[in-house]
Amino acid sequence: EYRSDVAFVGSWRPGYHREHPHRGQLVAWLHQHYPDRCRFWPRPGEHAVRGAALRDLYASTKVNVGDSCMAGHLPNYWSDRIPETIGRGGFLIHPYVEGIEDHYTDGEHLRLWEVGDWGSLRDLIDFYVNHDRDREQIAAAGQAHVLEHHTYTVRIRQLVALLEHEGLLRAVASA
Repeated sequence: EYRSDVAFVGSWRPGYHREHPHRGQLVAWLHQHYPDRCRFWPRPGEHAVRGAALRDLYASTKVNVGDSCMAGHLPNYWSDRIPETIGRGGFLIHPYVEGIEDHYTDGEHLRLWEVGDWGSLRDLIDFYVNHDRDREQIAAAGQAHVLEHHTYTVRIRQLVALLEHEGLLRAVASA
């Protein structure tokens, strides 16, 4: 039920984050350029796709186009959609956000494009829809990277270590 060449997963209906007009522009652009090949999730009247259904969705789509609400164009701010997508084995094309290169490598873990460069986005989508091996290599490397560096378990361990280092938490036994 989720199979498509291109997918957008997340809030996509008009009016979402008015302070971030890029989301509406991106959704309109995808509707215009991939009217029969791009599917949007969740569907109208449905709640967010989560759990096993989200894993199935990413396994059933070739290219996922992401976005983050970059209100104020904050560096180092992007949604958890990045690790959620590539951590489940999905191939993701995402807008460049300053600082993302400290966590993910373009062309190795995901593909990045500059906001507003619609020609570049179209070239990336068209290439990866038609080049399974290239897309699957990036998706596999991205998934391995997320599982090693960007899970909630990894983040909690980092938080505990930081709190211990700062003297805000007594050392705790490792589980």
